[in-house]
Formats: sequence, C-alpha cells, structure tokens
Amino acid sequence: MAGDTTQAEALVRGAVDIYNHANPDLLPRHFNDIGMARVAQSAGVSAVVHRHHYVATDDRAAMASEETGFCVLGAIELGDAVGMNPWAVELALEGGACWVSLPTLSAAAFRPGLAGRTSSPYHKALNFGPGDLRCLDDAGELVPAVEAVLGQVRDAGAVLSVGYVSFDEAVA
Repeated sequence: MAGDTTQAEALVRGAVDIYNHANPDLLPRHFNDIGMARVAQSAGVSAVVHRHHYVATDDRAAMASEETGFCVLGAIELGDAVGMNPWAVELALEGGACWVSLPTLSAAAFRPGLAGRTSSPYHKALNFGPGDLRCLDDAGELVPAVEAVLGQVRDAGAVLSVGYVSFDEAVA
C-alpha cells in the first residue's frame, strides 16, 4: 500500500489541478481559498485553477497566491450571475483568469436534470437563476456573444471549458 501512495504522489508532483472550488460558496467546500492553496502546495501540485459557478475568481486567486506564495489561477464561468458576457470575460482575463467556462449549472441542457431537486439548501443553490443559457440560436448557430468569447479565449491563450452545455453546443 505504501508503494501505491508513493507512486500516486509522484504522479501528482508538478501537475496543475484544473478543478478546484473553495469557500465562500453557495455549496459547502472543504477549504477557503488560502486553505485550498496550502493543501495543494503540500501535495506537490505546481498550481491550481480556482473555479466558481457564480463569480469570477481572478481576484480571489491573486489574493491566495500572494498570501501563500503558491500559484492559484483564476477563472470565470458564463453562468446566470454573469450571462454570456464578453465584457465580464475581458475583465476576468485582464485580472489574470486563465480559464473561461461556458455555462455549467445555468446551462439550459443541464438544468432539466435538476428538476424536483430543491428539497435541500444545496439543491436550491444549484437552481440559482433561470438556468436557460444557450450557446446556439434557434437556427443552430453560435450566438454572437459566444463567438466573441471564443475569440477572447483564443487571443488570451486561455483555456475554454464547454461546461455542461449540450453536445450540439459543444461541437459548434
């Protein structure tokens, strides 16, 4: 068993963990931004991307990096709180975000799967906002705001996540 742990630790060393959430959040998380950075650093990871379903994290990532000396990178998700908003993406990228996500919890393709799941505060948080964001118009073409965001991501050398959009939206 000890050999497995050592091998696993060796695989993680130097990696960039691209999927991290931290408190404060509408959903409970294990650590706040500083704690997340310290745990990742102690695991030997070289950097983490701090993602949030409702707010951009470039500012929080910068503070966690400054406090810990560890590389925490920010992100923005185009969910109900932001919408398909190229201006918000521009600000996040200028602030140091490296990750832009199409809608996750707010994607029209995802939200029907949450129907009837509002019994706990956590499920209510998952249902935040109308949850009807789409990347395609009625003709099946990318909406202009998504085209603009794709260009911004390309020009910034950032990462695009297709989030929880439909297969057709992700392919487009």
